[in-house]
Amino acid sequence: MARFARIQGGEVREILLADTLPPFHPDIAAQFREVANEVREGWTLNGDLLEPPPAPNPAPGEAAALLAAGVLVVFAANPGLDGIYPMDAEAERRIGGILSGLANGLGLPKGANTVPYAELDGTVHLFSADEIKALAGAMRDFAFDIEQALGLKLAGQPADWPLQPIEIS
Repeated sequence: MARFARIQGGEVREILLADTLPPFHPDIAAQFREVANEVREGWTLNGDLLEPPPAPNPAPGEAAALLAAGVLVVFAANPGLDGIYPMDAEAERRIGGILSGLANGLGLPKGANTVPYAELDGTVHLFSADEIKALAGAMRDFAFDIEQALGLKLAGQPADWPLQPIEIS
């Protein structure tokens, strides 16, 4: 049994297994050619050669894994705050709300001198306004560095993922 590929727009759109090509309309029949067993839908025509699609870029998965693992932050002035902090949407929403209050002159929630903020494992630390701003800055910079490295990697350029820990003096 022969293997035929219908090629349209330079890409294999379908595979047909048959002893001979059926009596298609000439316009349709012209889109088919006999191909080797390994050829699959999605392959592209490059000159006279059919080539498989490129392997998927692993960078998006790597970036997502880095964010899911959190960011390791080390506080030189207060080692009791050292920890691995979450980098998910909920963490961004929570810390963003605290920063918004500080930026608008409202201080920390409920007028407190410190605000509780949890590590990825649930360990809670009490942060002053300056410490929570420093943590937020470290988280923002870490996410930015991941986005920059991801963009370069997706463009086929060399890039390194950001190093940890992030040190806050």
